[in-house]
Amino acid sequence: MHIKVNLEPKIINECLALHYRNHPLGRRQLKKLVWIPMVLLALAVYLIYPSFHLGQIEQNFYIGLLYLALSAGYYIYMRKRMLTSGKIVNAALGVNSSFDMEIDAENLKSITSTETLNTSWSDFTEALISNSVVLLYQQNGSFSMYHQSFFQPGDFETFKSWANEQVHPVYRV
Repeated sequence: MHIKVNLEPKIINECLALHYRNHPLGRRQLKKLVWIPMVLLALAVYLIYPSFHLGQIEQNFYIGLLYLALSAGYYIYMRKRMLTSGKIVNAALGVNSSFDMEIDAENLKSITSTETLNTSWSDFTEALISNSVVLLYQQNGSFSMYHQSFFQPGDFETFKSWANEQVHPVYRV
């Protein structure tokens, strides 16, 4: 089957959200978004609380405020970075954000403006399959994104069945 891949920021964000919510590696990475500010917030409370309890402001109060500001700043920065990652990835891909692919039961052949890449199904170590997206993971933790909009009607279901047969383990959402 022939598909035309067009990686738009909206599609990339949808794929990344699926990865962060449903793949074990992605969930570990997402925990950093929550745990680092939580630790900084706990330190801030630990340093600020005695000042309120004693009724006088000490040096630890100001250090606690600094931790509080760092916690909020880190969370806001990482949240914004995650929400704009589609634009960042799309800009990094440049002209290679749109390319053609030939897919069959044995190989996936990507034809970009600069090169042709032939990949066997056996090169993929894991798959994450949802209703509209298939993510195929390689050994190094990177993944390829296949959105339903890239396929002709009916071809996406065939692609999902090939991914289910050829790649193990498969995570379904």
